[in-house]
Amino acid sequence: MIKMKKIAIAAIVIGFGFSQVNAQIFIQNIKDHLSGGMKAEANMSQFLVSDMPDTKSKMHIGGTLGGFVKLDLVEHLALQE
Repeated sequence: MIKMKKIAIAAIVIGFGFSQVNAQIFIQNIKDHLSGGMKAEANMSQFLVSDMPDTKSKMHIGGTLGGFVKLDLVEHLALQE
């Protein structure tokens, strides 16, 4: 009976060790496929508003500035936010 308990405890310890190694490999695999950076855009927009007398409807320059994160899934497919 004591021998069975020792075998069970050893199996549990080994199982936890393997799960820890697999988690580290999974995290490293995610890090290898993850990239990101800054994104800046410029644009010109013109809203045509004729029924509101207090609004301007001239062409103006605008822009956006932000960042992105990209996860490469396979060679020709990625998720980007």
